Amino acid sequence: MDVHKIQKKSKVWCDSDDENVEIDISENLKLRKLRKVDGEKSIDGKEYSERLREFHNNKVFKTKSNEWIYKARKEMFEPANQDNLSQEIVDEVKSDTKADFEASREIKTGKIYRYIQDYKITRNNRLIKNGQRLINRSKIDIKRLTNANVQSPSGCVVKSLEFHKGQHIENGNNTSLLSVSGWDKKIKLFSVDGVENKLISSLFFDNFPIYESKFTNSTEEIMFLGPRSRIGVFDLLEGKINFLPGIAGRKDKRYWNLTIQKSEGLDRSYIGLSTSNGTILVLDEQTKQLVRSFKMNESVTGLAFHPIENDQIISTSNTGEIYIWDINTGRCRERIVDYGSLCITSIVSSYRSKVQRKSVSSSYVMTGSTTGYVNIYSLGDDIQRIGEKSENQSKNSEFKIPKYIINNICTSITSMAIHPRNEIAAISTKWTKDSLKLINLYTGHVYSNWPTARTPLKYVTSMDFSEYGGYLAAGNDKGDVLLYRINEYI
Repeated sequence: MDVHKIQKKSKVWCDSDDENVEIDISENLKLRKLRKVDGEKSIDGKEYSERLREFHNNKVFKTKSNEWIYKARKEMFEPANQDNLSQEIVDEVKSDTKADFEASREIKTGKIYRYIQDYKITRNNRLIKNGQRLINRSKIDIKRLTNANVQSPSGCVVKSLEFHKGQHIENGNNTSLLSVSGWDKKIKLFSVDGVENKLISSLFFDNFPIYESKFTNSTEEIMFLGPRSRIGVFDLLEGKINFLPGIAGRKDKRYWNLTIQKSEGLDRSYIGLSTSNGTILVLDEQTKQLVRSFKMNESVTGLAFHPIENDQIISTSNTGEIYIWDINTGRCRERIVDYGSLCITSIVSSYRSKVQRKSVSSSYVMTGSTTGYVNIYSLGDDIQRIGEKSENQSKNSEFKIPKYIINNICTSITSMAIHPRNEIAAISTKWTKDSLKLINLYTGHVYSNWPTARTPLKYVTSMDFSEYGGYLAAGNDKGDVLLYRINEYI
């Protein structure tokens, strides 16, 4: 098959003594498969090397089960096919293993630059008008659109996806920038409009599967984690990729739970990471330098920044406890047992955004457990707290009683997302097929009309809401990013 031919490279060095070496291929059982005719007994070293190479190529690349090897090598040595990408930019960044992934080149970012500029221009004038309708509290009006990554499916589990906070109007359509990454060693950026969903850029990293990737609060960078302790930063404006040399000389084997503090109007924002020994690291977003470190007695299962207090970070443990840390003082402000939880698997918090309604003053923190229970804590000033608060209680005591308890999923919660308007939330598990639920945060009820038994979600591994366009993206184990539109947000 011509499709399985490998690009030949010129030999760097040849040993002249190979022609003088004689190898018996008739007596050795493992070498008999190299014979081309029956009765052939011996060959020289040069012919022996050629036959080994030919046998390997035929064995590997002419087997259907090994086609993934051919595709991976093709991506490394051949330029991407741009004919199927509607003349969009496709950039393949291949890090050199010998250079330890430090090699990178500039990436064309003309279209990405538009999203960042549009966000900066419009972020001061994005308040929702009071005349717009509230989301329906009993039924969700949702419609499936073309898959977000239809032009370049991942082909493996989608580990992380996130919408950019900016928007761009193209041909009268409201488009959003979506980042998709996973074990295919790629970070892909899509211009999501619900129809074409054009691929803008694709970054490939050799031997570096992407475990987590997120936009920074400035919307100008993407941070991503992979194996070992490498932390990468993709600069969307300059089009360059850099890897952090380390964090304050630490020798951690790997980092987990990448969390970005996202809130508009902050003079300084932070980045949260955790290690395998229960240490929490807080970095400055701009300088990427270590600001504060905390130590838990248990393993860290999740991180989230406080939705109201800008100098606090929340962590969860595998023993069902919630820790609230003060970044300024470096102390634990409060240690709370999550209501009815034995082991917390994930946590997510909302953030203050100017696309929220004036009537919505609540901020939320959601925790998911191994039993499928989800606790929703409301931290807004409009909460009707149960019981009177004593003078000795701290202002974070509303964590102790969740506003809503959701028990519609029976297996461990692995993904959660809160809409930027703080009106709905989504929860899912990757351990059960088609297990995704939408929650109305006004009432705490789960929408019963969607998803249905025919909704092809598969095993959902990641999801996110967009600030504009009403999009809901859900990545699954098949490498597809399903795209839905909530019509109330159009």
